[in-house]
Amino acid sequence: LANLYQASFPADTGNFENIDVLGPQSWTNGTGRIAASGFDFGCFCQIPNEDWLISPEIDLTGESNLKFQINQEIDFLNPAIPEQVEILISNDYTTGGDPMAATWVSLPFDRTAFGSMTLSEDFDISAFDGQIIHVAFKYVSSDTDASRWRIESFAIKTLGVTGDANNKGDFYVYNGGWEQSDGVYYLSKTDYDSMGEGSGQPGRFNNFSSSVRADDYIPIFLSINSPFAFAQEEDELFVIYKYFSGGLQTRGNLYTVINGEWTPHTSVISTTLQFGHDGNSWVPDNTIRYTLVGSDYSAIVAALSATYPDATASMDNFGNFDRRTSERSSEWTDSMVVEALNVVLDNLDPSAADDQKYVVTFNIYNGSSGTEDFAMIKSGGVWIRQ
Repeated sequence: LANLYQASFPADTGNFENIDVLGPQSWTNGTGRIAASGFDFGCFCQIPNEDWLISPEIDLTGESNLKFQINQEIDFLNPAIPEQVEILISNDYTTGGDPMAATWVSLPFDRTAFGSMTLSEDFDISAFDGQIIHVAFKYVSSDTDASRWRIESFAIKTLGVTGDANNKGDFYVYNGGWEQSDGVYYLSKTDYDSMGEGSGQPGRFNNFSSSVRADDYIPIFLSINSPFAFAQEEDELFVIYKYFSGGLQTRGNLYTVINGEWTPHTSVISTTLQFGHDGNSWVPDNTIRYTLVGSDYSAIVAALSATYPDATASMDNFGNFDRRTSERSSEWTDSMVVEALNVVLDNLDPSAADDQKYVVTFNIYNGSSGTEDFAMIKSGGVWIRQ
């Protein structure tokens, strides 16, 4: 699928019409997103609103097989009132006009499967093939129900080049220096599909995960596929594969023929091999970059609410660390942030060895929304700031 049109927020907000039909609130820019909410933290109450965010004209003349995909987060939605958040498409709206006077088609989607930023499936909008359209995001709240809707980006796509994908490349092993290796195999989409395309099988999403274990499938795959099926005792092959854990990763493992069977090397936590310059030469550097997601903030709140009730209450409401020194009751000091990141990193990487490093990015509010990085290293079984 190739993108015909794409918008990312807040960078493209200025190209959209922000129409406030009802209520004091409207679509507002945030860090890496635009958001609408009818909750007022001043009165801690819900306020009736109706707010539209309407795209510029999108010309799809001559295009067909159209798809729509959005990266969004929906929180606190009453499932009995799904029309509080609507994705709408019109082929007769005029920029600067009255949205109520246009004909809008609501795009059906599951509004309940959220809680963190989630990339949707590719929705079929082929009913608008070859037309000139506007896309609108309509948010409605009341004095009893006020969800929160965050949108990072959306795209309109069409079918591009078709055919089977074939990954190619050279692989290298680091052993004091880089050496090219021939004993490496990169699993293709066809390989995953051959292991089963049903629910709970590798071909469903073309990756492995904690519930679809690579070592349950790859030895069998190697034993029945030529030329691997004819391998001799102690032959070795390093297999590269996709692995989902909070995001799609690339991992690999060494498989050896032992007693006539392909046997995986003892699994270890896999991460990208990277290098840092020490001033003289490039040396291996195990630093992993990680950005906190919604579930991480929830874990911090659950673990530290008794210790820091005001600070965690603020985090629970806003999904960030309050770093304002003037707000002493809800402020997250450096030492408190380190304590919170210990919760996250222990959940994320519970078996990490000493000297494992992370650079963790998290949302903050210090008068305006932003992010901050803490460099962490495991020492003596705990995570400390470098």
